[in-house]
Amino acid sequence: MKSDIIVGAILIVLVIAACLLLSLGVSWGVLSIWNWFSISAELNTVVPVNWGTVIGLSVILFVLRSIFWRSDSK
Repeated sequence: MKSDIIVGAILIVLVIAACLLLSLGVSWGVLSIWNWFSISAELNTVVPVNWGTVIGLSVILFVLRSIFWRSDSK
């Protein structure tokens, strides 16, 4: 019984970590693609990709998703 609780807790922690890493990975990819297009177009708008910009973009995307998300149940 006690081992089932431990396995369940570990699975919950792994699912939460996977969701966070997926969100940060999307933001990291968006910033990298932005920099790639910026460099190829010879623009001076390269954004440094670090933890601050990645987490900041994740927060901005979350807020925009929550504002503009449409619910089908009306």
